[in-house]
Amino acid sequence: MALNHTFLLLSFIFGLGVGSYVLFRHKRNLSFVYLGLALLSVSFWPLTILLTLITANISIANLAFGETMLVFLLLVLFAANSSKSLSKLATVLLSIPALVVAVISSIPGFVTAKIAVENESVKLVENGSLFWLFYIFIAIYLILFVYFLYHSFRIATGNKKRQLLYISLGLIFSLIAGVVCNLILPAIGIFQFNSMGPVFIISSAAFTVYAATGHYQYEPRVVLAELYALLLIFVSIARLVMYPLPSSYILSGLTVGLCALFVRATLAEARRNLELKKDKRELLRLDKMKDEFLMVATHELNTPVTVLEGKVGMIANEGFGNFSAEQREYLKPVFENAQKLSHLFKHIVEVVRIDENRFKLEKTPVDLK
Repeated sequence: MALNHTFLLLSFIFGLGVGSYVLFRHKRNLSFVYLGLALLSVSFWPLTILLTLITANISIANLAFGETMLVFLLLVLFAANSSKSLSKLATVLLSIPALVVAVISSIPGFVTAKIAVENESVKLVENGSLFWLFYIFIAIYLILFVYFLYHSFRIATGNKKRQLLYISLGLIFSLIAGVVCNLILPAIGIFQFNSMGPVFIISSAAFTVYAATGHYQYEPRVVLAELYALLLIFVSIARLVMYPLPSSYILSGLTVGLCALFVRATLAEARRNLELKKDKRELLRLDKMKDEFLMVATHELNTPVTVLEGKVGMIANEGFGNFSAEQREYLKPVFENAQKLSHLFKHIVEVVRIDENRFKLEKTPVDLK
């Protein structure tokens, strides 16, 4: 089996698996349902090209154009749903022309009239009557996809924003690879790279979507570790398909085992870090509750102490009321301790303000002499 045949077959299997995984995991999230369907649709693209390389059948070759239009439609619906930009009626109106173009593009003679398979690549010999109309529709839906994705990213916050960043980078890279290899280059007569477009799209889109499914707060180390492990497994399986020797089976088994241990260790460390972050947040929450309690308790206690300090001070120091000198002398310790409590409460309030970064220093010149 030729190298590009192997990669096309593995891309189909890999894309099918990841698309099914996204649909299963996020079946209640309409945005991810569209994204999963887009991955499932694009996974059939390398299979279509592989069958075209084997059979040179123009009917099979045209299916790739219909699949391309369907994928762009699903990506637009994903981005639009993420940004809450379209109503149900607008979604239907946007879907109808794309579905019509997808069906028409799959019929021989409309986009392609004649093909040839040479040097393991599919060459477009004669354009169909709607060849450039298909490209115009692709350009329109590509612009819509970028617009809705940008709008989604602007209104997103927190983990949702990081998730969209992962997805956006992967999908944009995938679309660039697919458009260049399978649309732009063939349009100018270069067909040698049309088998690589689906491989790039499946790999980068699937990796990125998997990385953005939300485990461990999208920690980059976990994402990179999983992507690296999956890439090694992908290459190992490709080598096994190309060279089915006993040594290849041994190397593939060792690679899969080591990758599993590597990912497991990375996940364990990420899990510990996540638990530490949760504990830290909990401690900060409890510390904030403590400060709030101190602030409220201090204010509540300071009110009666202030009244006590004022009343006793008037009796002990200002001769208020019909009290003898001996009685006033007995009340002076009460007044002094009330003052101490009042000063203590003020210090507690200052400490709480310092902890909450609400304490302000007022700098003034001082004569050291």
